[in-house]
Amino acid sequence: MLTSGYLLWKEEFYKLVDGVVMGSPVSPIFVDMFMEDFEEKALFTTTTGPVTPRFYKRYEDDTFTILPSEKKAQRICGSKHLAAEQHVRQILHDNLWVPRLRHSD
Repeated sequence: MLTSGYLLWKEEFYKLVDGVVMGSPVSPIFVDMFMEDFEEKALFTTTTGPVTPRFYKRYEDDTFTILPSEKKAQRICGSKHLAAEQHVRQILHDNLWVPRLRHSD
């Protein structure tokens, strides 16, 4: 259930290759588990100690964060603990592409 799913977008099918299918009854549970792990890695297990945000709010899997400095933000974004989450950079770079999807043949 966590490794596959399909969606139709612009009359083409795409296979979900990462994450949980939206609309699944278990999605909120897995999102919460993932985000707790993500927050622990991003904020509390950095190589130079914990980072305390000036402001942090989360809704589902979206966050709004204000960090004390740009240096700390760059440290979090470049953390080896978050290597699996580096697709965020590509999404920002290619913001016209649907994230974590591959065309289904």
